[in-house]
Amino acid sequence: DIVAGTYFNKHLDFVIDSNDINHIAWVSGPSSSNNLMYWKTGQSGHSILGGSVTFSPISIDVDSNDEPAIAIKETGTNELYVLLPICVSV
Repeated sequence: DIVAGTYFNKHLDFVIDSNDINHIAWVSGPSSSNNLMYWKTGQSGHSILGGSVTFSPISIDVDSNDEPAIAIKETGTNELYVLLPICVSV
């Protein structure tokens, strides 16, 4: 269960790859200590990719090899960050 014990803020995105694997990225936690989270089908629990996140828009996509990447824009500075590839074991 990816939501057990987490808060969902308004930033969430997902993509389904060519093998029908769901990849979900979101920002969770109370607004004072947001975490960038990631989960995919078959993964036990979720992964925290970063803490104290102050990001607004979030986007996740997969490349031609079904490797996920996350693009996020930092609130306040409007700086864009791209995290790729996301290496998370299942």
